[in-house]
Amino acid sequence: MARLLRVILVLGVLEVASASYSSPACGAPPGYGHDKAQRRTAPACGRPTRLKHVSPAVGAGARAGPIWFIPGVTSTRAIIQLLPRYPEELYPTKVLIFVRRPLRAPITLRGRRCSDGKALRFWYRADDGEPPGAGSSSQLEQVGDLVAELQAGEPPITQPALGYPGYILFSAPGKWKVSAWQNGRLVGTVVFRVVAP
Repeated sequence: MARLLRVILVLGVLEVASASYSSPACGAPPGYGHDKAQRRTAPACGRPTRLKHVSPAVGAGARAGPIWFIPGVTSTRAIIQLLPRYPEELYPTKVLIFVRRPLRAPITLRGRRCSDGKALRFWYRADDGEPPGAGSSSQLEQVGDLVAELQAGEPPITQPALGYPGYILFSAPGKWKVSAWQNGRLVGTVVFRVVAP
């Protein structure tokens, strides 16, 4: 009986401790009970996501729930190499987002750098002009969207495969984690490793 009481006491202490501190998932949407400082906490990332063959039309991709990031690389993992002019110039990285069938509900994308939690920006704007051009790291950190939204229904590209054209604005080498959310629920994550030339 005394042992059971000790176990209950320990579990109670652990529950109180975990309730007083919780770290958000990478890219957690606002309103989940975390202040701004906590949301910028560096996410735990692990290795770059493994790429798997999706279809002959699009090649290999990294899956995050119902979407696949198609980075157009030949490696077996989501590793992006910056263009040779880095660090003087950085270019947005073209990454198609493939879907096997039209989305039933919108998906939002958020991303963070694994080393320090710095926000990642996106450019998945179907009807909003040209994407940003080459620029410095600080310029790429100011353009695009902190949250990208992929609309439900038929995507902008329907041939040779269904997809959303766009760019991820990696502003420096390192590991970056992108989280996909649907109906307020995390449906998948992808870790990209960005390397200098």
